[in-house]
Amino acid sequence: MRKLLALLLCAQFGSAFAANSILALVNDNIITMASVEQQLSTVNSFDEKMAVIDQQIDNLLIQEQIAGLGIAPAQESIDAAVAQIAQNNNMTNEQLRAHPQFPTFLQQIIDQLAVSALQQSVIQGMTINLTDEEIKTNCQNNASKSSVRQIRVAQIIITEADGADDQEVAVRELLNKLAKHVEKGASFYDFAKLHSQDPSYAQGGLSDWISIEGENLAFFDSLKEGEVSDIYNSDSGWAIAIKADERHIDANLEACKQQIVNNKATQYYLDWVKELRASAYIEIYSDKL
Repeated sequence: MRKLLALLLCAQFGSAFAANSILALVNDNIITMASVEQQLSTVNSFDEKMAVIDQQIDNLLIQEQIAGLGIAPAQESIDAAVAQIAQNNNMTNEQLRAHPQFPTFLQQIIDQLAVSALQQSVIQGMTINLTDEEIKTNCQNNASKSSVRQIRVAQIIITEADGADDQEVAVRELLNKLAKHVEKGASFYDFAKLHSQDPSYAQGGLSDWISIEGENLAFFDSLKEGEVSDIYNSDSGWAIAIKADERHIDANLEACKQQIVNNKATQYYLDWVKELRASAYIEIYSDKL
């Protein structure tokens, strides 16, 4: 049916209307030479021309989704965008609105806001989890002047020893015994899971990444690889610790992490557009380029 429609449309325009020659059929929409003439005039090679057509196909599919979902930017959003453009160009709102091309600008603003709303609709259901490895790979900057050094520690924290009359002595004896086993090669993390009375026991006593600030963290940071700390008094009880890992991270860590999230969201949206394209009926008449 769509092939028949394409033939009928081509016949309708005919050779006398070369400017409106049909270059592609996208579901029930068409891409004419006139609609992409300006973009095509800036490129030369066949591949570049095909890239223009591919982009126009994606735009049509996106507009179909916007129309189907009934997405329409709020007037407040449109007014705010107009005001921002006026400010960026050192103009008043009235001066911008008086510009001969303002109707074109306004339509572009509305289209961009609608596409942004569609993107938000697509990605709002996705779950983005950042791994430590992703953060380390993307945010580590090799100890530049703007970097912050962070460490992770693992702790075994004992609040009380069952049945002991002198709790401090009993707890210290247990921690000393565990420390000696670790120094001989036993797993600190396994001991933490078995003996630590802090909620972190489930992660083998591991903490989150923490920046080196204050004497307490300097105490942990001074530990060598595999070295068990002296017994110390924590907020939750007596404890021993090891330095598990360290890294240099960009000082603006949250901005770096947000950029990773944004990149993942963008890729998710682009993959969604590819799926739209894969399920669409598309014919490209490349011989007319």
